[in-house]
Amino acid sequence: MVDVVGETDFDAPISCLSHSTEHDLLALAREVEVVEGQLEVALSGIEERSDLARHVGSRLAAVRQRPACDHAFIMDFADVLRRRKAVRSYLPDPVPRETLERIVARGRKIPSAGHSQGLRLAVVTEEDTRRAMAELALEPEYVAGGLEPWISGAPAHVIVCVREEDYRARYREPDKTHGEEAEEFAWPVPYWWVDAGAAVMLLWLAALDEELACGVYGMPDEGWEGLRRLLGMPSDVTPVAVLTIGKEGKDTVKGSAKRGWKPLDDVVRWERW
Repeated sequence: MVDVVGETDFDAPISCLSHSTEHDLLALAREVEVVEGQLEVALSGIEERSDLARHVGSRLAAVRQRPACDHAFIMDFADVLRRRKAVRSYLPDPVPRETLERIVARGRKIPSAGHSQGLRLAVVTEEDTRRAMAELALEPEYVAGGLEPWISGAPAHVIVCVREEDYRARYREPDKTHGEEAEEFAWPVPYWWVDAGAAVMLLWLAALDEELACGVYGMPDEGWEGLRRLLGMPSDVTPVAVLTIGKEGKDTVKGSAKRGWKPLDDVVRWERW
């Protein structure tokens, strides 16, 4: 795990200051973002969130409005949603480490059952490892069928994993058992899978916010076992999906993407089925 701490540039010019409205929590005089660690926000003298509106002069600029940043312009959330698609072609340009750190720092901020935080992420950028992962995902077969070698070609891969025991241990704690001896929680829905899906989407949107393309792939059972050995994963951590991240290559729309979206009325029910 890597701790990444970025603090406010208090010498930034006025043009770099945020013009957010009063409810914007970027009004904090100091912001610290951590990939894995204890400290997330230091208030730097601001004791109450209700005091934020009185500290207009101390507002932070959004990260990509600061000088010497490596991002492009900020995207509106609606733009992010419109741009979301599964990309199967990437440029070879490497993704900067600091960009990947922002993506995983934001992607791990998912809700989780009981705040169990059973999510685990592994980031791979080394070319030989990416090629080995592509073989485990049967990329040679896809390429033989006329598809792009997009898995090995993506410059960054993020493996989304879960640790089931984090959830089970959390629900053995007193506030979940109400201090009584109880049988193991039955988990009619295994929420570690639900949370893994939430992480996939949040990582995807975080990558798009960095103006990067994203895709997702899985593996057959023997492929996942090979991935465990390749990366030295502990036995109690289960890989669920792999996200590919990078700059989009040539625009290709094939296969499933041509199906389009079902009508909203086929998906959404109001008040009752």
